[in-house]
Amino acid sequence: MPAIIVLVLTQLLSPWVKRVSLVSLRTLGGMSGEIQESLNNFKVIVAFNRLDYFREKFKEANENNYSASVTAGIASNTFTPIYTFASVVAQIIVISYGIYLIEHGSFTIGLLIASFSTSTTSITRFASWRASGRACSLHLRVSTALAKSLRSKVICR
Repeated sequence: MPAIIVLVLTQLLSPWVKRVSLVSLRTLGGMSGEIQESLNNFKVIVAFNRLDYFREKFKEANENNYSASVTAGIASNTFTPIYTFASVVAQIIVISYGIYLIEHGSFTIGLLIASFSTSTTSITRFASWRASGRACSLHLRVSTALAKSLRSKVICR
């Protein structure tokens, strides 16, 4: 369940994050262009004593870049608390279901530790690959394979 919620939130928020990051990159390019243009025309600016013009243009470009960079940073870090929360919920689900199966004699503590370790590792890897659509499908395939493997071991006992 947490994986589906994370997948949906990732699909919903990714276009916004990409759009904000693109704006940030464009403003950075604009600031870089402004610096390059000012350096190319530095002799003219000094000759006509127009350092105030240079300062104003740079200040404007720098403020635009700062604003866009802060927004992009916030957008990029939006996923971190979501994935952390989903990871904790998934771990609680794995442990709870594992304890339930141990109580009914269908599972061992060793299998619970192994499945908990595997789920924790796969969730951590998913969080690090969060922007990749391939990571989502890979995580779902690994989780499905793990669930089938555990189900077959539980049924065999």
